[in-house]
Amino acid sequence: MKQNQYIMPAIAAITLAVLFPVYWVGQYWSISDNPGAQIYDDISGLNLSDLLLLIIGITTIYVYACVKRFLEDRHAYTGAHIPLTLLMITCGIFTFGSLSMDLIMQLFGHQLHLPWHNGAVNGNVILTFSTLIVFGVLDVVLGVILLTKSAELSPLIKVFAVITIIQGIMEVTVILSPVTFIIFPVALILLSILFIKQPEALDII
Repeated sequence: MKQNQYIMPAIAAITLAVLFPVYWVGQYWSISDNPGAQIYDDISGLNLSDLLLLIIGITTIYVYACVKRFLEDRHAYTGAHIPLTLLMITCGIFTFGSLSMDLIMQLFGHQLHLPWHNGAVNGNVILTFSTLIVFGVLDVVLGVILLTKSAELSPLIKVFAVITIIQGIMEVTVILSPVTFIIFPVALILLSILFIKQPEALDII
């Protein structure tokens, strides 16, 4: 039973690797023509994309929590707990902040004046870009921390750290952030491999 405790985290990582690009490519494609109007349409009510965002947000938090537990269980390493915890908090702020805006617009949008609607659009953009930059900084910090302990951790974790640093740099630039549609799923697939490997296999890599 102990050996199979990371099967669910591995499944969650693979699921997230599929859902993340599906959602964000769809969002990016939908706002490419008329960003302001499309963002307004998106936050004006609740739809299936909001449900998908909720699933992605919760799954991301779960995967990060499992990475913390994995590093401690398999490698007795707690040095990455702070950036991982902050990544979980940032993910929660973005996910539930975005959904809260949508819910408010769904319930009270028809009662609000135009400045409130404009404010909702601007607030959604600010939330997205600010949390994206925070994600980038935290990803770089996480990757650097893991690399400094790479001699004590498995080579696969070192690869994950490098990918995470690249991902963070792309996020911080904002304009290059769509590259994460590919990079983050690759990191998640690597995590799923780490999760399902037996402890003995990790030790002899």
